[in-house]
Amino acid sequence: YMLSFMDENQVRARAAGAIASVIRVLDIHADNVQVQLEGFWALEYILQYFRYQGTASDTAAIDAIVSAMTRHQSNAEMQKSFCKVLNEITKNNKENRLPVTQAGAIEAV
Repeated sequence: YMLSFMDENQVRARAAGAIASVIRVLDIHADNVQVQLEGFWALEYILQYFRYQGTASDTAAIDAIVSAMTRHQSNAEMQKSFCKVLNEITKNNKENRLPVTQAGAIEAV
């Protein structure tokens, strides 16, 4: 029963555009540290618990994360949060490792 519940939630999260919605909020509130932290926590949760397998929106998510990393370089807590999300993006989709590197994630840390 639990497995079917999780599978159903995965479908709902993807259909609702959960990742794209979080990225939009992060863009709108780019300078609000609390919104950024909560938004990246939400992304990490979505990616981790919905067995994320990668989508065409990966590039947008990667770009948003690297942009935020660059904007908030002096905030160690945020950098840790950003790195967790990038780990989730690359953990299940190894093809995302190169785009993460090309987007400047390593330099942004």
